[in-house]
Amino acid sequence: MTAFRMEVRPEPQWEQEVTAFAAGELSHGLERLLPLGTEALPVILEASPEPLRFDGFRIRCGKDEICIQASCARGILHGSYELLRRLGCSFLFPGEKRQSVPSRLSALPELNLLCQPWLEFRGLCLYNTTRETLRETLDMVDWMGKNGYNFLLTSIHREDDTEQGDHAILWDEIGDVLLPELQKRGIVIDMSEHSTDFFFPREELFRQHPEWFALENGVRCPSQICYSNPEAVEVFGDRLAAFAADKPWIRFLGIWPLDGGGYCQCEACKDPLTIYRANRRIAEKLAAVRPDVIAEYLAYRPQSYTRPDEDLPKNMSALVCSVRDQVAYEWALRAKGAGGAFYFDYNTGDHYRWRSNLWLNPAWCREIVNAMTAYGYRGIVSLYLPITCWWQASINYWYLRRYYYDPTADPETLNRELSLELFGCEEMAEVLTLVYEGVQDPSLWNGLPRKHEWYQEHLANRNIPLDEAHLKRIRECLEEIKARLRAIPLPEEPRFRQHRKLLEQYLEMQDSFCETVDQYCLERDTPDRVEPYLALIRELEQEPDSPFISEKYARWRIAGRDNILIKP
Repeated sequence: MTAFRMEVRPEPQWEQEVTAFAAGELSHGLERLLPLGTEALPVILEASPEPLRFDGFRIRCGKDEICIQASCARGILHGSYELLRRLGCSFLFPGEKRQSVPSRLSALPELNLLCQPWLEFRGLCLYNTTRETLRETLDMVDWMGKNGYNFLLTSIHREDDTEQGDHAILWDEIGDVLLPELQKRGIVIDMSEHSTDFFFPREELFRQHPEWFALENGVRCPSQICYSNPEAVEVFGDRLAAFAADKPWIRFLGIWPLDGGGYCQCEACKDPLTIYRANRRIAEKLAAVRPDVIAEYLAYRPQSYTRPDEDLPKNMSALVCSVRDQVAYEWALRAKGAGGAFYFDYNTGDHYRWRSNLWLNPAWCREIVNAMTAYGYRGIVSLYLPITCWWQASINYWYLRRYYYDPTADPETLNRELSLELFGCEEMAEVLTLVYEGVQDPSLWNGLPRKHEWYQEHLANRNIPLDEAHLKRIRECLEEIKARLRAIPLPEEPRFRQHRKLLEQYLEMQDSFCETVDQYCLERDTPDRVEPYLALIRELEQEPDSPFISEKYARWRIAGRDNILIKP
């Protein structure tokens, strides 16, 4: 029999629920891991005697005692999971059936670790969270806690526009189930994400007050709010304030415009600070009922990128989208003394932005952590879209977690660590490097992350021979990868074999995608050209527990919303 004595020594102001949950999770793991015959090992969870950055933690582990210290309860939870990870557990993928616990240890290792994140908030925005995907959503919340993600950007009601659920976020359907799971993990809730229509319903209000809505080509339309209309702003603000008043669990509340375009063209709305000033007024209304809630301003489009001359009010934050240059830096300066600046990341887990084929992208993870930390951002919120496509995104978030705690980490060392966890051998690290730098070369046309402003997406009179030369190089790299895989023996453990199979399937997708989809060439792009890629992912979709994009979603994104035949 194993035995240990759990001692929880929280400060009075700590969140008891989070600390108790951490103790339960650690107890459950240690019961399965500790060597047989362990004699009443003390396991101590306590406040750190010296301040630690954000929800950082210290772990000391030896034959006589285990001790986890933190400056807040969430740090104790993250430290508990890190200890289990160091003892051999794997939480790489969401869902307990995809995670692993090693055989009982023969002896406890000696550990003395100090882990402190460089950004206070490490957030996700989870898409396709509905009653139909409740189990998957709960798995994602559990996975967030196990991997140090402490901030959820969600929506009270974001309707789907794909006709299959992939873009829906329906807190109003499942929030009563999600809330206690988030709270016991200490995850901060940001109620946000293009939910304007919930609070300012166009169908209802446009009939009564067309002047509250955008002027487009001289006509009022039920699209965006006319943010220079004081009555519209007052009504919008009153409804947001009433919503937040009795929900103390909301820490951030997004005041976002609708997604897409349709912004007002009236003379007053041409002022680039109109939307910001409207948000500032709404923040005043929120402060009257919930002085502790942060009003989140969305710097999303040219109509909202312009920075004010003054600092943001204390109860406002800025969520900056798709900008890493002077705009992002200046928003951080304006928000630093207030609710802080957050970066909205589209390149780590967003299959939509990547036109249905998300890259394995550790270089990007390293870049955004270093850039946003250098700028003084408070956090990063990463779009995970949709949660049912978990393989590529989870690997990216493994790297992102590591860079959050060590922005200077050596990429090759991380590749070796991931190879051990994912495939059971370090030799696979060389294969991963070939994937990242050869098959996914960011300097090539076919490898560029989507929507880079310095490239025109659709070209006529394109240099087709150059495209063919790049494709030839990618195919040569794929052949080299296949040769290396043949030379690396297959491991005995089924999970390692499955992970290797998924890597091979991903490479098939990447090869087909580059050949049939990712050309941006007006002479060659046609809807029928993508059919081989769609056929491949339809075949992969039939595999048990398939983690890749569905054919329906990819078809909607590529042949429908991607508009590959529309000329610039």
